[in-house]
Amino acid sequence: MKTKKNALLIIVVFGLLLVQQCAFSQTSYIKNRWNFQAGYIPDSRKDVSPKANQFRASANYGILNFLEIGAYLGGSNYLQFSRPPQTGIRDAYAPVYGINANAHLLPFLVKKVDFRFDLYLATKFGGYYCSGKETEYFQGAFWQYFIGGGVAFYPFDHLGLFAEYGYENKAIYNGISHNILQVGVSLKFK
Repeated sequence: MKTKKNALLIIVVFGLLLVQQCAFSQTSYIKNRWNFQAGYIPDSRKDVSPKANQFRASANYGILNFLEIGAYLGGSNYLQFSRPPQTGIRDAYAPVYGINANAHLLPFLVKKVDFRFDLYLATKFGGYYCSGKETEYFQGAFWQYFIGGGVAFYPFDHLGLFAEYGYENKAIYNGISHNILQVGVSLKFK
């Protein structure tokens, strides 16, 4: 019951934002904009070695005055465990993939054609693919999701820096979730 209420609340808020954008439609610096990002996510867990650092590259397109959608690809290191009777641990590499959506907040506050800052809520849904052997624990696709926020600053017209921080569920680690920080460079153009 609580999940249905939360889903309804999200739909209502999104609908109100959409109606507000239609009522005050204007030229937006988000709509019809391409935004490419390349970032690095350090492993924040202190009890694991080696670290499962991650690289991601994403491409996003502004479909509304405040919303952009896109996809990401990347790679991550992880520890692969062998099943008994052959126990062991090895370093492995997994491709990372998924889709994302960013809801920008500043177009509601700043009425400019172009702006050097971005402030947004970020969501990602995707996964990892582990090519483990039959005797190893991690095999196949593992899903993950991310909910958080981001900020970007463009000191140059099209080139800038960004940071995203939020909660990520990494199913590859048996459902372990933790907060992550991604930092990198961003390139935008219309």
